[in-house]
Amino acid sequence: MLSILIPVYAYEVGTLVHTLHQQASQLSQAWEIRLLDDASPSHWQVSNRQLDQLQGVYYQELTENVGRAKIRNLLAQQARYDYLLFLDSDSGIDQPDFLSTYLSQLAPSRVLCGGRSYLSKPPDTAYYLHWWYGTQREVRPAGIRRQQPYAGFMTNNFVVPKSVMHHIPFDETVTTYGHEDTLFGFQLQAAGIDIQHLDNPVLHIGLDEATHWLEKQRIAIQNLYRLHRQNPALQTQALQWWLRLHRTGLLQFVMPFFKKKSTHWEQKLLHQHQPNLRLLDLLKIYWLEEVHQAQQSPSSLS
Repeated sequence: MLSILIPVYAYEVGTLVHTLHQQASQLSQAWEIRLLDDASPSHWQVSNRQLDQLQGVYYQELTENVGRAKIRNLLAQQARYDYLLFLDSDSGIDQPDFLSTYLSQLAPSRVLCGGRSYLSKPPDTAYYLHWWYGTQREVRPAGIRRQQPYAGFMTNNFVVPKSVMHHIPFDETVTTYGHEDTLFGFQLQAAGIDIQHLDNPVLHIGLDEATHWLEKQRIAIQNLYRLHRQNPALQTQALQWWLRLHRTGLLQFVMPFFKKKSTHWEQKLLHQHQPNLRLLDLLKIYWLEEVHQAQQSPSSLS
């Protein structure tokens, strides 16, 4: 009935898999856990290979890194059962009824999203920005997420019928970090697939060091711009603000100011305690216009 699918890259997943295995072993329905390693460095693979000895757990390694989209498609193709639970490898589960909560809500044309949580205690300073952003922007109860069910779709913790994944696979042209989940949510909405949000979160444990995390946000914005060019109806809050400012002509006047202040804003995000995330919002608008100016003429804006 349920295939639990975990793409793995450079992360030790033993605790997660053992927790899932313990819960799954108590279910009355059929299940499996599939781990697909995306060509991690060998020491990570050595650590995770032993999980293949658990009954119902299947571990496999790719020889070349294929990226976040393709690896999920490969897992979906390998899955034996009709419902697919995708989890990120850096997840933690602290709810004893995590799997049974999902099983009680399964439906043939419904996607289930459980949400995300973070540890309540701030991490070391190097990881604080990622944690702060997550707690302020990503942790939202199901009641709030239901108000805009397709907005901010996250792939770290969701169940999708295998038949839906067959018709709407992840876009494998998205090979760098960011917004393959935004596109997937947009495609679900276009296809009329219902999304049901639940309060069934997983902990996001694997935080990025602040400088690396901020650079990933810049890369994600480049992806977002390209995806918007291909799908003009795809929207995020950053896109909406950028389009509004661009079309009114205001952005050309403020870009010199944005350029002058961008490094200062980045430093404040990296080093301030409880940094003002509005600065990140401004940086995203700046990065969108930056990539637009580099790739397109103003007259070509959709």
